[in-house]
Amino acid sequence: MIKADAQRQQSRPGDAGIDWGNPAQASRPLREYLAALEHANPVPHHRKEFL
Repeated sequence: MIKADAQRQQSRPGDAGIDWGNPAQASRPLREYLAALEHANPVPHHRKEFL
């Protein structure tokens, strides 16, 4: 279970964009949530074979 932390001091304006590819911009709860999702559903790494 992940506790939500909805403090106004941490909020951003609604029109502020987030670079989802940049982990430095993600909050700690978001990083923990994404890590838990990835742990529960790992992405298979396919090996490329050349003929």
